[in-house]
Amino acid sequence: MGKKPGLDPELRADDASVDDLTADIPDSAMPTWESQAAQYPRSGPPGISYFRGEVSDSYHVDCLLYRTENGELVGILNHYPADFPPYESEGNMNIWVHPAHRRKGIGTDLFEQAFMRWEPQLHTSISESGLKWLKGMDRKIGGTDRDFRSLGWQAFHKSHLQETATDDQSRDGGNSP
Repeated sequence: MGKKPGLDPELRADDASVDDLTADIPDSAMPTWESQAAQYPRSGPPGISYFRGEVSDSYHVDCLLYRTENGELVGILNHYPADFPPYESEGNMNIWVHPAHRRKGIGTDLFEQAFMRWEPQLHTSISESGLKWLKGMDRKIGGTDRDFRSLGWQAFHKSHLQETATDDQSRDGGNSP
């Protein structure tokens, strides 16, 4: 039996393997960096920040924006909290990184930050570039303490929230709430 496009919908996120994926969306069908970046403020605080993208009165997209030290937008992660037919399914995530800033860990940082905020959802569609990126992520963090699949998402999320709280308390002398 050959591989089907995308991911087997019966797999849980904790059991997922990038080896089970095949691309089913050509890169030519994906929006460009320029078309995505034009939707956000041109400058902002350095690092990763949250932006609520209002699509309509009743729908929004959760956006994580990655900016350089001088505030230039170089990375975008869009998370869809609900179905957005016919374009996106609930839980989908899209990542764009400015072409001049690729291979610097920006996509990885956005992805990890998204996993701290939203439980991963598995869907049946992935772009050619997305598949290459996921395979690179798997080689980079697979089997490490940064791989949510090792504990399961719930346990991974809980342990990382505890680590963050401990780190925050040690930085401010234990005065964090």
